[in-house]
Amino acid sequence: MRRSAVCVFALLIVCQSLSVFSRQVDFNDNNFEDQFNQQPSQLPTGTTTTTPSPRYTNCVNACPSTPQYAPVCGTDSVSYYNVQRLKCAQGCGLNVQQAHLGTCRPSAGGK
Repeated sequence: MRRSAVCVFALLIVCQSLSVFSRQVDFNDNNFEDQFNQQPSQLPTGTTTTTPSPRYTNCVNACPSTPQYAPVCGTDSVSYYNVQRLKCAQGCGLNVQQAHLGTCRPSAGGK
């Protein structure tokens, strides 16, 4: 009985493996390329805002830094509380550098 159960289990693993391999994407398929070469039917308007992921937010919140207020402006036009907070953002995966000391200046559009 135990031997037949092992054989059935092994057969299930083989069948599952074969079904995974049969679902591969054919990157040479012209329809696949066409999906990425289509032009948008309408041009985007306005500005886009992004919301940081919970993982990033948790990482930044857990990052130790001093409470000293010495603002720096990042290349992402975000004012960071101090250099350590900017380094926390970098360490948590944000691609940003220090643009200058002090807060970021508002853009010409008033934002």
